[in-house]
Amino acid sequence: MALGLAIFVSVPLGEYAVGSWALSYTDVDNRWLALLVGVVGVAALSRIPVVGWLVELVVFLLGFGALLWLLYRGFRRNRGDEGTPEAADPSPDADTGAPASS
Repeated sequence: MALGLAIFVSVPLGEYAVGSWALSYTDVDNRWLALLVGVVGVAALSRIPVVGWLVELVVFLLGFGALLWLLYRGFRRNRGDEGTPEAADPSPDADTGAPASS
Protein backbone atom coordinates (compact mmCIF):
# COMPACT_ATOMS: atom_id res chain seq x y z
CA MET A 1 0.00 0.00 0.00
CA ALA A 2 2.88 2.37 0.78
CA LEU A 3 4.42 1.70 -2.62
CA GLY A 4 1.12 2.51 -4.32
CA LEU A 5 0.89 5.78 -2.42
CA ALA A 6 4.49 6.60 -3.33
CA ILE A 7 3.78 5.96 -7.01
CA PHE A 8 0.59 8.04 -6.80
CA VAL A 9 2.43 10.99 -5.25
CA SER A 10 5.50 10.74 -7.51
CA VAL A 11 3.84 11.94 -10.70
CA PRO A 12 2.51 15.28 -9.35
CA LEU A 13 5.81 15.81 -7.53
CA GLY A 14 7.69 15.28 -10.78
CA GLU A 15 5.32 17.59 -12.65
CA TYR A 16 5.88 20.23 -9.98
CA ALA A 17 9.65 19.84 -10.37
CA VAL A 18 9.37 20.29 -14.15
CA GLY A 19 7.15 23.35 -13.73
CA SER A 20 9.47 24.83 -11.13
CA TRP A 21 12.43 24.28 -13.44
CA ALA A 22 10.56 25.91 -16.33
CA LEU A 23 9.59 28.92 -14.21
CA SER A 24 13.17 29.31 -12.94
CA TYR A 25 13.95 31.06 -16.24
CA THR A 26 11.39 33.78 -15.44
CA ASP A 27 10.99 36.13 -12.49
CA VAL A 28 7.87 34.29 -11.28
CA ASP A 29 8.10 32.52 -7.91
CA ASN A 30 4.74 30.83 -7.35
CA ARG A 31 4.34 27.18 -6.30
CA TRP A 32 0.83 26.80 -7.67
CA LEU A 33 1.82 28.27 -11.01
CA ALA A 34 4.79 25.90 -11.11
CA LEU A 35 2.45 22.96 -10.54
CA LEU A 36 0.05 24.21 -13.22
CA VAL A 37 2.85 24.75 -15.74
CA GLY A 38 4.26 21.30 -14.95
CA VAL A 39 0.92 19.53 -15.31
CA VAL A 40 0.02 21.29 -18.56
CA GLY A 41 3.53 20.98 -19.99
CA VAL A 42 3.88 17.28 -19.22
CA ALA A 43 0.36 16.60 -20.51
CA ALA A 44 1.18 18.39 -23.76
CA LEU A 45 4.53 16.65 -24.20
CA SER A 46 3.10 13.24 -23.36
CA ARG A 47 0.71 13.57 -26.31
CA ILE A 48 3.62 13.27 -28.74
CA PRO A 49 3.29 9.74 -30.14
CA VAL A 50 6.91 8.56 -30.14
CA VAL A 51 8.39 10.26 -27.07
CA GLY A 52 5.29 10.73 -24.91
CA TRP A 53 5.87 7.60 -22.84
CA LEU A 54 9.50 8.58 -22.35
CA VAL A 55 8.47 12.01 -21.02
CA GLU A 56 6.06 10.39 -18.58
CA LEU A 57 8.71 7.89 -17.46
CA VAL A 58 11.29 10.63 -16.86
CA VAL A 59 8.78 12.74 -14.91
CA PHE A 60 7.78 9.73 -12.81
CA LEU A 61 11.39 8.82 -12.05
CA LEU A 62 12.17 12.44 -11.17
CA GLY A 63 9.22 12.57 -8.78
CA PHE A 64 9.93 9.15 -7.28
CA GLY A 65 13.57 10.06 -6.70
CA ALA A 66 12.59 13.35 -5.11
CA LEU A 67 10.11 11.56 -2.84
CA LEU A 68 12.71 9.01 -1.75
CA TRP A 69 15.23 11.80 -1.13
CA LEU A 70 12.71 13.70 1.02
CA LEU A 71 11.89 10.57 3.01
CA TYR A 72 15.57 9.77 3.50
CA ARG A 73 16.36 13.32 4.59
CA GLY A 74 13.44 13.29 7.04
CA PHE A 75 14.54 9.94 8.43
CA ARG A 76 18.08 11.20 9.02
CA ARG A 77 16.80 14.40 10.60
CA ASN A 78 14.60 12.43 13.01
CA ARG A 79 17.56 10.28 14.03
CA GLY A 80 19.62 13.40 14.70
CA ASP A 81 22.32 12.31 12.26
CA GLU A 82 22.95 15.11 9.78
CA GLY A 83 26.13 13.58 8.38
CA THR A 84 28.44 16.12 9.98
CA PRO A 85 31.75 15.11 11.56
CA GLU A 86 30.52 16.41 14.92
CA ALA A 87 27.57 14.04 14.78
CA ALA A 88 29.86 11.13 13.94
CA ASP A 89 32.22 11.76 16.91
CA PRO A 90 30.43 13.53 19.77
CA SER A 91 33.46 13.68 22.08
CA PRO A 92 34.39 17.21 23.21
CA ASP A 93 37.99 16.88 22.01
CA ALA A 94 37.11 15.52 18.57
CA ASP A 95 38.22 18.64 16.70
CA THR A 96 41.62 19.00 18.43
CA GLY A 97 42.78 15.43 18.07
CA ALA A 98 43.74 15.33 21.76
CA PRO A 99 42.73 12.30 23.79
CA ALA A 100 39.64 12.76 25.88
CA SER A 101 40.35 13.15 29.57
CA SER A 102 38.46 11.06 32.10
